[in-house]
This record gives sequence, C-alpha cells and structure tokens, in this order.
Amino acid sequence: MNLEDLKKQIVGDSKREKTSAERKKVLKEIDTSVDEIIERVREKYEQEGAYIREDDLSDAEIDVNKLLTPEITVSGSPEDLAEHENAIIRAIGQLYLRFSGLFDRLLHMFTDSSALKRLDWDLYAANMPFTGAQYAAFLAVLSVILGVVSFVLSIPLFVRYPSLVAALAPIAIGIMVFALTFIIGLRYPKSRAAARSRAAERYLPFALRHLAVEIRAGAGLYQAMRAVAEADYGVLSEEFRRVLKEIDEGKSTEAALSNFAARMYSKGIRRAVSTLLRAVRIGGNLSEPIMELAKDVSFEQRMKVAAFGEKLNFFSVLFMFGAVVFPVMLAMIATIGNAPTGGNLLAAFRLPTPLLAVIYVVAFPGFLLLFLWFIRMLDPMR
Repeated sequence: MNLEDLKKQIVGDSKREKTSAERKKVLKEIDTSVDEIIERVREKYEQEGAYIREDDLSDAEIDVNKLLTPEITVSGSPEDLAEHENAIIRAIGQLYLRFSGLFDRLLHMFTDSSALKRLDWDLYAANMPFTGAQYAAFLAVLSVILGVVSFVLSIPLFVRYPSLVAALAPIAIGIMVFALTFIIGLRYPKSRAAARSRAAERYLPFALRHLAVEIRAGAGLYQAMRAVAEADYGVLSEEFRRVLKEIDEGKSTEAALSNFAARMYSKGIRRAVSTLLRAVRIGGNLSEPIMELAKDVSFEQRMKVAAFGEKLNFFSVLFMFGAVVFPVMLAMIATIGNAPTGGNLLAAFRLPTPLLAVIYVVAFPGFLLLFLWFIRMLDPMR
C-alpha cells in the first residue's frame, strides 16, 4: 500500500466516523424532541382532564373539577311544575303559583345562587328530572304543608294544658317539622347520587371486561359502550345510556364521559373514565389498559369485602348480646325483683309491667333494627 492509498483510507475512516457521530447526534435530538412533545401533550391533557399521572391515582379522593371537564345545562322554572305529568307535583306547582310571593321569600331566606347551582348538579347526578330552582320550590311547598299539618294535629295533644308552654308547643312542632323536611330534602339528591354510585361500582369490573372484549373484537368505543348500555349491569348500564344519549344530542365524547365521571362518587369509575379520555385524545390500545383496570378494581373490591367480613365477627358478638343476653338478663332481674318473697333488698330491681312492655316491644327491636341498618351501611357491596 503506497502513501496515497493510506491517505485516502484515513480520510474515508474519518468521514465515516463523522457521519456516524452526526447520525447519533441527530437521533438523540429527535428522541429529545419527541420526549418534549409528549411531555407538552401530557401537560396539556392534564389541564384538560384527559390524562392522569400514576401519582394522582392514590387513595386520596380525586377532584373531578380539576381532572375532568364536566359541563351540564339545565333549564326549567318553578312555574313549570304546575304542568307536570305527575298529579301530586302538579298540585304542588299550582299551590306554588298561588302563593309564589311567600314561597319566594322562604327560598331567598334558606338558599342562594351557589346552593341552587350545587343542587342542579346533585339532581343531575341523582338522575332526578328537576332543576335546582324547581326542586327547591317543590321542597318549600311540601315543607310548609307538612309543617301546617303537624301543627294542626298536635293542637289536641296540648289543648288540655292551659299554659304558655302548651300553647307554644304546636307552633314549635310545626316549625321543627318544616325545618327537618326542608333540610333532609336538600340532602336527599346527594344521598341518592352516592347510592347510585355505589350500585354502579358493584358491576364495574364486569362492565370493564365487557368493554375490553368488545374493543378487542374490533368494535369502536361508541359501539362498545352501547353493548355495555344494553347489557344488564343495573345503574352502570343506565349511566352508559345517559352517556350515549348526550353524545347523540351533540356533545363530544370527552364531555359526555367527563359528565359521567363527575356524577359518580367512585374513584374506580373516575379512573376508568380517565383511561377512556386519554385514549380518545391521544389514541392507543384500549383493551389492555381497561382489562388491567378491571383486575385492579376487582382486587380492591375483594379486599373491601374481606375487611368487612372481619368486622362482622365483632359485630356478631354485639348482636348476640343485644338480641339474647341482655333480654334474658333483664327478664331474670325483673322476675327476681317482682318475686313475692323479695324483701327491701330486691325492691330496687322491681320494674313496672308497662315499662317492661315498652322495653321488649319497642326498645330492643328498635335497637336491633338500628344495629342491622348500621351494618348494612358498612357493607362495601350494598
């Protein structure tokens, strides 16, 4: 090999090294640009509620107003109640129209615009076909009616006692019934919405698996949701029908799914909807993430049921004492106290027969029913 050939080889090697280094530099710049683009897209969709980082999926309650973009429009006035198809609601609406000045002052005293706006959303989540203003007007009329009825019915109970307390007692009872009816009525939509969320979460793993299988089989997201809506998943199928109805009425899929998550007080449902929203916005395979999410939700439900089963062991002991031990002990004490041979020492254990009747007929059954209701409220799968 002569000197010229050696020079050419050295120059060629240096060019190849330079080309390889430039290629690596270009590829590195492309990877960096792609990562920056993905991060910007994620930040954008985090703001819009279509992407949730894994750190946000902790045990803390998810704030829908920050992660999603729910939007609803409500229309209707209290005057529309007078034309309602239900006879009772129509009668209450007509009564409201006749004394609208009085009821409007009552509503102004107990509610404001922010409370009515929250009530709009609670009614929407509870699937109750009223606006906040309509429901508040209906509740005001109903509370006044029940207050007046309780006032009238309580007058005979105190008419034989000529005193100031006896005279004011019916008024106090009427006011108390009015206040309790109005307060409980305002809380009812939110309570019903929470109950619907629990009922929907019960079928969530099965519906997610159904959704994943439909998508894996080649169906689109809309067709998969329609299959779940037509299946028998109780409240969850009903909610999917509401999603499809909103889409058919012109709302975007993202808005309809956001509304669905916002009206469900369930972290599992919100996580599922966030996954759907992310896939709708940025694309990707939906079936695998949904199937994994179904496994996670199913595991969480099994853990909750296991924890509830451990609590039942302790509650069963309390129930046995309340249903068996205490009644028997009280019967033994009453028998000893009322024995004819008992002296002054046993006089303290003597219980009047009417008191025993009240305890066994009212107190013990009431306690047991309240206890069973409390256990029912602790059931995670109710």
